[in-house]
Amino acid sequence: MPTRDELIRYYGELTDDQLMRIGLYEADELTQEALEVLKAELRTRGLGKDMEEAIEVQTCLLSPGDQEELVACFRQLPCPICGATGGSLNAGTVATARSFIIMTTREERLVVGCPKCIVASMNAISATNFSPEPTTARSSVWCRGPRFAARWFRLCSVSGDCGSGRR
Repeated sequence: MPTRDELIRYYGELTDDQLMRIGLYEADELTQEALEVLKAELRTRGLGKDMEEAIEVQTCLLSPGDQEELVACFRQLPCPICGATGGSLNAGTVATARSFIIMTTREERLVVGCPKCIVASMNAISATNFSPEPTTARSSVWCRGPRFAARWFRLCSVSGDCGSGRR
C-alpha cells in the first residue's frame, strides 16, 4: 500500500482530467487515506466543491429504507430495451454455459428490463448456445450494493424523476 507521500506525489502528477476521472468513477474503490489526499489535491486545483459531492455520492452508504425507496423508484422506469411502461422493471443475470471436451466456459451478463425482455434475452442466448445445457436466468438484486445504489439514489432524490432523462 502506498504511503501518504507517495499518494500526494502520484495525484500531484496527474492531469486535471485524470484526477477528475478518479473522483467521478473510482472513488468508492479508494482507501480513506487516498480519498483524503485526492480531495486535498482537488481543492488545491480549484476543483473541490463539485468533485467532493461526486465522491460523497460514491462513498456514502444507504440505509435499508433508502435502498427500498431506490429500488421502488427504478422499478417504475420504462423498460430500457422495449420502452414499455406500466410494468415493473426488473433485472436478471443471464448465464450461458458451454461445455467442450476438456473445457467449460461460462458467460454471465446482467439484463435490465421488463420480464418479457429478460425472458427474450434468455431465449436469444439459448438459441445461439452450442451445448445441450440450457441457458439459465437467475434473479439478481438490481443494484450492486449500497455504494452503487447511493449514486443513483442521490440522482433520483435531486432530480425528482428517478433518472428518466429529464434534468
